[in-house]
Formats: sequence, C-alpha cells, structure tokens
Amino acid sequence: MRWIGARLQFLEVGLSLLISVAVCVGGWATELPDPVATVDLSPNFLTSAEFSPDGEYLAAACTDGTVKLFSTDTWEMVWEVSLFDGWCAVAFSPDSETVAASRRTELDVVFLATSTGREKRRLTLSADIPGHPGREFGGVLFPVFSPDGTLLACTDGIGTRCVKLVDVETGVELGTPIVHDSGEGPVPAAFSPDGSQLASHGPRGELVVVDVATQEELFSKSTAKCYELAYAPDGSLFISTETQIEHWNTTDWTKTLFGTRDAKTPGGVVVQVNSDGSLVAGGLTHLRLWEVESTELLASYDIPVFGYRIGFTWMRFSPNGSLLAASAQYSPSIWIWEVADLVGE
Repeated sequence: MRWIGARLQFLEVGLSLLISVAVCVGGWATELPDPVATVDLSPNFLTSAEFSPDGEYLAAACTDGTVKLFSTDTWEMVWEVSLFDGWCAVAFSPDSETVAASRRTELDVVFLATSTGREKRRLTLSADIPGHPGREFGGVLFPVFSPDGTLLACTDGIGTRCVKLVDVETGVELGTPIVHDSGEGPVPAAFSPDGSQLASHGPRGELVVVDVATQEELFSKSTAKCYELAYAPDGSLFISTETQIEHWNTTDWTKTLFGTRDAKTPGGVVVQVNSDGSLVAGGLTHLRLWEVESTELLASYDIPVFGYRIGFTWMRFSPNGSLLAASAQYSPSIWIWEVADLVGE
C-alpha cells in the first residue's frame, strides 16, 4: 500500500509474525505486545482505512474494490459494499455520516451512508488539468475531506502528480490544480486542522503548502522523498521521508527531525500524530513512537522475516488517541494496540 516499492518475499510464512518476533537494532530490543483486536479482511488485502471521527467505526478499502465497515466496539463487520474493480481508498466526512470511496483509475468519488453502506451520491472529476494541456487527471488516488467537510482534496492516481480541490456539494473544481514536478510516485495531501492550509508533496521531494481560500503558495521547499503528511492539532506538519520524520513549524517554517538518518534503517512511509499532539508514530520496517515535545524515542519495534523485511505501511491513531491500528503491505489483517501498552505505561 501507499505505493511502496519494497520487494516482499516469502509471504507464505505469514504476516502474523509481525506481532510476535523481536529484534535488537542499535541495542534496542523490544517485542510487540499482543494486539487487543485483529480485523481480518481475508482473502483480500488492505489498501486504505480510516477511523470515523466519532470513533465508532473503522472503514477499510480492499484490493478487490470492496469497502468494509467495522464496529470499534466489537470489531465485527457492519456492512460490506463492492464498488470498484480493484484497488480503492476511503475517507470519512468530519460528521462521521459519510464514507467517501475512490479508485485510482476512475474519476468518480462515491459517497456511502455510514449507517447502511448505501450509495448517497457521487461526483465525477474532470480529466482536464487547466494550464497543463496534454496532461490528464486519471483517477482519484485518495480523497481527503477538509475539516468542515465542504471540500475534497483529490490526488491523481495515475501519475500526473496533480491535486484538485473540489466542492463536495456541487462537485465544482475550484481554482487551479496543484501540479508537482515530474517523478514517479504518489502525491500525498493533507488539510491543516483549521482548514486554512493544504499541504502536498511531490515524488521528487517538493513540499508545497497553499492557502485554501486563495490557493496562493504559502511555502515550498525541496525535501527528501515523502510518503505521507499529517498535521498535528497545533497546526504543525509532520512528513515521513525515506530516512526520517520531519516536523515543520508552519509559523516560521523551521523543522525538527525525529529518528536517526540511517540508510540501513529506513525512516518509513507512514506518520501519524495522536489526538492531543503529544505522540507521533511512524515507520516501515518498524513501528516507532516518539514524544513530540522532547523528541524522545519511547518505543521501537523492528520486524525481520527470514532476512526480508515486511513492515507497517499504514497506521492510524483512534480519534481519542487510546488505540493505534497498523497494517502491512499486502496484508489481510489490521492489528489494533492499546497505545499505553506500546509505550510501556
């Protein structure tokens, strides 16, 4: 998932090893605690998942184009809907009443009622990219709701490295799309907590932050290749790179680094911040948690499988910050841990 280029081998040994094998790296040896729950998506693999903002559900998108909703009370499936022919993605509306689903090779975004799974409506994006004749928007890789639910940031799933801003109610595409420089890979995007900023990152390392109301560029910087963006509650911005996690102060655009630059231990492809902004989690061939204020590494879990590493390529904190869910590339499972268990509280 998330377009990771890792070569995964020996999958037959079972991804369940991820929750039981300990490794010592740089003198740090830890073993993952038992998860409090496991969500099974078999026979399909996870491609995207999100907690509902009210914390009551977990929506999961699968490689066969189905979207499944699970109760976070029982972790049982509530409904399942087949929408697409293959890989898809999901996002919750801020009021938790709608699940938006998209497929990277299709221009539609489908809105499903959280309560029933029934289709409420859909909007269809244009293939045109104004200002860039000859280039086409090929499909919605990920839909991202603005905090007030009125806008969607839709990133292209085919490779034009474009981000479109769309009015959810009317389907009208607003302003000029953000188009990044050439390069292979996805363009992650995220809204700031107050909805005033939209950050996106191109495959060759260009971070661009724009004013949502005017679409004027507020900041741009060439950084390391990025895989995921996450705003903290205070409006600062976290970026996962190949070697480290960068934390940007969006007031003066200074940065702090989490993790040691080490080519043998990649920084990862995922980064998430908990609900009060006190913890940041990230990783690829590992799961690591830091205290944001002190940048202290609180826990590190590294997972080898017969010399080939299969790591976490998706993770999310629950809305109240008490749980951390994670999954691996080509994994049929989502594991859920108590955050207190992970940091040893």
